[in-house]
Amino acid sequence: MHADVELVVRSDDELPAYLARSLTAREKSIASGFIERLLAAGLNDEDLVKIWSETGSDCYLRKGYAELFYRELLEALRAG
Repeated sequence: MHADVELVVRSDDELPAYLARSLTAREKSIASGFIERLLAAGLNDEDLVKIWSETGSDCYLRKGYAELFYRELLEALRAG
């Protein structure tokens, strides 16, 4: 994900679905499993933000939004 994603996605609510659409079925399966394990681990917001920042993404998660973002991304990945 790159910083210019804001040119395509108009709001934070659209971001998870946009990201999910860019993945193949296999990538979605891998990402879903990873996110499920993250959420099951009961990590706090700070840890979830740190994990995201280690992905190399040019975009950052807002503090206080990380768990919700991961849950919405997981839902979008599962939706197809």
